[in-house]
Amino acid sequence: MVSRRLLGITATILLTAASICYIACNVQSSWGTRQYSVLHLSVGLWQGCLNRDCTMLNNHTFFRIFIDWRLHTARALMALVCISTPCAVGCLIFVVVKDRFEPRFLSISKNLSVLSFVLGLIGMAIGIRFFTSGTQLTLSGTNIEMGGASLTMGEAARNSIIGVGLNFVGALIACVIQPK
Repeated sequence: MVSRRLLGITATILLTAASICYIACNVQSSWGTRQYSVLHLSVGLWQGCLNRDCTMLNNHTFFRIFIDWRLHTARALMALVCISTPCAVGCLIFVVVKDRFEPRFLSISKNLSVLSFVLGLIGMAIGIRFFTSGTQLTLSGTNIEMGGASLTMGEAARNSIIGVGLNFVGALIACVIQPK
């Protein structure tokens, strides 16, 4: 039988890696990308970039994007995941370092790891769907209008998929750990 300490360390490492992926995908401006001859467009949860010029999505000086409930939901869920996953890691570190495996902290870490997986999965799915389903986007000063055209999945979307996968395995391992 595998020791609780080894399972705890493994779950902690996986959840830490998932947390890093979640934070990276929340910060990156490349959930969706598109190439137009010499122009490279990339759009994230919070900002959009044309070539190297970036601006916030809510700032209508450069990007005009139809921001609906999907973008707001993806933003909220990914922000919650960026908070809940490190909290789960912190509880697991406490349990592993103390080597006491108290039911209270173990239960909190299990619940937070499962919660972060569910929030990450839903946020990832909604975010990817928003950026790849023909988002209405107009670039000021250009003739590019993307009504109905879809973006391709960018690095941030791939990071969120990796984060959800790591979080799933980490949550499964955390749920296997039994209290003393």
